[in-house]
Amino acid sequence: MAEVFGSMDFWLGVIVTVAALVILVKRVVMNSKGKQITATVVEFSEERGTIFPVVEFEYEGTVHRMTTGVGNDKQKVDIGQTMEIRYHPSFKNYVMQVGNKKDLYIGLGALVCGLILVIIPILRFSGINF
Repeated sequence: MAEVFGSMDFWLGVIVTVAALVILVKRVVMNSKGKQITATVVEFSEERGTIFPVVEFEYEGTVHRMTTGVGNDKQKVDIGQTMEIRYHPSFKNYVMQVGNKKDLYIGLGALVCGLILVIIPILRFSGINF
């Protein structure tokens, strides 16, 4: 069993799986406990070719301005346009655009890859080679 825990594949798989679970748990919390709010797109932030809408919204009497959590390679909204977001005060710098499932797909894909990387060393240790 020491061979399994000493495998780089195994530990990389553990890290990827934990990261995927964090993404998925954040999404579940935002969907179940986050408040749906109408926000206005005020500008765009670009990082490495990905465009993120920056939105402004009011929550409990305070105006907040932040970048949405999932961007695109093309501008899909215009400045001044409104969009529905979910906001939860425990995630101070994160808002989720309602209807955008890109983070769900990223989380599920990472979870599958992480589990594969965890399972392969276990199978090899069990004598199953491929």
